[in-house]
Amino acid sequence: MVRFQNQKKSRKNRRVFLSICVFLVILLLFISGIDSFSDSTRRHQKESLERALNRSIAYCYATEGTYPESLEDLKAHYGLTYDEDLFFVDYQTVGANIYPVEALFPVASRTTQASSPPNTSLSAAIKPSCVGSKTLIAR
Repeated sequence: MVRFQNQKKSRKNRRVFLSICVFLVILLLFISGIDSFSDSTRRHQKESLERALNRSIAYCYATEGTYPESLEDLKAHYGLTYDEDLFFVDYQTVGANIYPVEALFPVASRTTQASSPPNTSLSAAIKPSCVGSKTLIAR
């Protein structure tokens, strides 16, 4: 009689173990899907900010004849808005008629700390000048 009762317990333990394994697999798939969606959203936000920044710079040049002096000018006079907690914008002017250098960097979240600050040198992101036909290339 004891022999038959042990088999029932072992079957029940297997079912519980199998249920826990299936639950963990589904949970891992769900978490990886959320991470993938979050990365995709962040990438689209960065692309949207790049387009808005370039559009604001071009609009300023079209209306005033010079490129904006600072990022604050773009925010104040040309309606550029973005989430500063998500992105750091490095905006540097080279001259009045030379396309400004801009670079976008994602801000490290509070849970993950960046090992080194982003490269904010002029050679990090040189944009082509829209005034002349020559393109500036950083090496």
